[in-house]
Amino acid sequence: MALQRVHHAIVSCELAPGSMIHEAVLAERFRLGRAAVRVALTRLEAIGFVERQARQGWRVTPLDGPHVAALILARRQLEPALARRLLSAEEVQVLRALAIAVGAAAGRQEPAVVATARAAERRMRDLLAEQSGALARRWFCELADHVSRIVRALEIAGLPLAPAHLSPLIEALASGDAVSAERLIRAEIDGFEIAVARAMLSFAPQVNPAKRRRGRRPLAPKPMAAAPATKRREE
Repeated sequence: MALQRVHHAIVSCELAPGSMIHEAVLAERFRLGRAAVRVALTRLEAIGFVERQARQGWRVTPLDGPHVAALILARRQLEPALARRLLSAEEVQVLRALAIAVGAAAGRQEPAVVATARAAERRMRDLLAEQSGALARRWFCELADHVSRIVRALEIAGLPLAPAHLSPLIEALASGDAVSAERLIRAEIDGFEIAVARAMLSFAPQVNPAKRRRGRRPLAPKPMAAAPATKRREE
């Protein structure tokens, strides 16, 4: 329960990227045991969502350039394997229905509509990863969670990304065209990278609202010098 609650708070940006978090505070906030929170944070550190800060607590991993670049690289290495996915007739039917739900939200800005489209897109990705084996499926899920966090952070910053249009990919997989499927997967990743890069350039402070600035500590102002003794006597 602790892992699910803290994980959801990070992915949804309820705990902002770059923010400092403390076990006791989280335990009280979410009504969890402190030991359970510590175990949850340790597991989330292993998959890149938090960073342990010596004698300070924990920091939610900021969405900076190196982090986003590592995520894009992971997507390029892992997701093309889905091009060889063999779909059953039932899976094709479900995926097509989900693709229709995503397409129906194109150009819409209502929060409920966007949330429904994002949920449908995520369900599509999870369904495609289901037959990848336990280990690969977990990797796909963790990768999708990192993508969801970036998308949510940009949405909060005022620059929402449109849900991915995966209908052509579904049709390529349905027909067994692995070459076209891989090309479409790589093209979608390219488009995501460009969109995120543009957003990060424009909205970096808002994407990491709690990230602390590093640098030299400002010097304390010098005290005002006392007036000369002779002048005070004259006054």
